[in-house]
Amino acid sequence: FFATDELQLYYSDASDWFSVTIGQVANASVPATDKEGVLVIDTDNLELLRDSGSAMVPLQAPWPLGSLGGLTISRASATTITIAAGEARAILGDNASNRNLTLASSITKTIGAADSWVEGDDLGMAPGVARATDTWYFAFLIAKADGTTDVAIDDNISGTNILSAGAIVTATFDEHIRYVGRFRTDATGAGEIIDFVQDGDYFRWATPVISYSENAVDFTSGASIVLAYSPANCITDITWTLPTGWADNSLFTIGEVGIVTVPSLTVAPLFEAHADVALATVEHHGRHQIMTDSSQQVRVHTTTDATADLDILTWGWWDRRGQDS
Repeated sequence: FFATDELQLYYSDASDWFSVTIGQVANASVPATDKEGVLVIDTDNLELLRDSGSAMVPLQAPWPLGSLGGLTISRASATTITIAAGEARAILGDNASNRNLTLASSITKTIGAADSWVEGDDLGMAPGVARATDTWYFAFLIAKADGTTDVAIDDNISGTNILSAGAIVTATFDEHIRYVGRFRTDATGAGEIIDFVQDGDYFRWATPVISYSENAVDFTSGASIVLAYSPANCITDITWTLPTGWADNSLFTIGEVGIVTVPSLTVAPLFEAHADVALATVEHHGRHQIMTDSSQQVRVHTTTDATADLDILTWGWWDRRGQDS
């Protein structure tokens, strides 16, 4: 086939030539026709649409929902993160559906004052989001309608602040958005990015961090505890330690909120540690992978020991990065 300068597409069935008109309209004006074979250039999103017989759909099919490759994040300095090149399907934005996004080369963003986002290797904070201590931040791949990509940082995993009025919206980078990972600041100064390593969907602290440490806590009725360095709604990789001296014949278990009940020798979820006369002077410990709830909590339960000391260290966590969206 070939196209003329009059925007007529000609094709042949081997016996004759036929033409199809190519229209050029903005996304808001894309017609819903029932004339299969019609092609439309969507000038808002710079893509070619075809008539499926009931609606206009992209000529090139989008990647499967949740698709993501590359786009790993790393700590470049105490106040900067780098996002590697990669590709992903958009899941948020004013026109997120059916959009494939590409970050052609890595980009580095600085965490600083609220609404200080600047395109390129520069400031990265969304409107109303400022650098602070002991705070989780979420990195997003963002794009214009024409597919130009960048990165912005929010303190909300839904990208709410990125989509609010401000520099990002003004620069029209609010059309297509994809969450790619999270990081956390510590209690130092104004908040320095804690060093971490990403391996696929697994994020590991460069130095494991104590997430919980309390003495003489009564867990006999069960208690939901917050793991400060384990993110919400993620499978977290932890080591727990019970010191010596807790009561003989006491059972201990740790697990998900809403699942862990009174530990037992015979009934699920059974137990993680058991103290008896012979082991009363032995420290107990274990390493587990547990799903936290929306408040970064897990559940702890003991039986006969009225109070217990407990330390929990976080190694890292698994983050699906929107692949289930």
